[in-house]
Amino acid sequence: MDTAVILEVALNGTTTRERNPHVPRTPAEVAEQAADVLDAGAAIVHHHNDEPMFTVDGVHAVEPYLAAWDPVVAAHPDALLYPTMAPGPGTSR
Repeated sequence: MDTAVILEVALNGTTTRERNPHVPRTPAEVAEQAADVLDAGAAIVHHHNDEPMFTVDGVHAVEPYLAAWDPVVAAHPDALLYPTMAPGPGTSR
């Protein structure tokens, strides 16, 4: 039986290098891993940058995402990529 599958890959979550020395953390590492999983058939890629998940203003910098995604989009223009969505201002764990 043929069944359509959409594969989404979350590259790193909040995993630190101390927990897993192989986790992609830098934009270059994220770009390499994202390209690898897209080449392997993934359709959607998500990752976190090194900012804390919960911030006072609820904002994450765009620059680390752009640095990671520019080369990925150049090679995979149809890829669906999405960043960490920080909670709103004043939100705490």
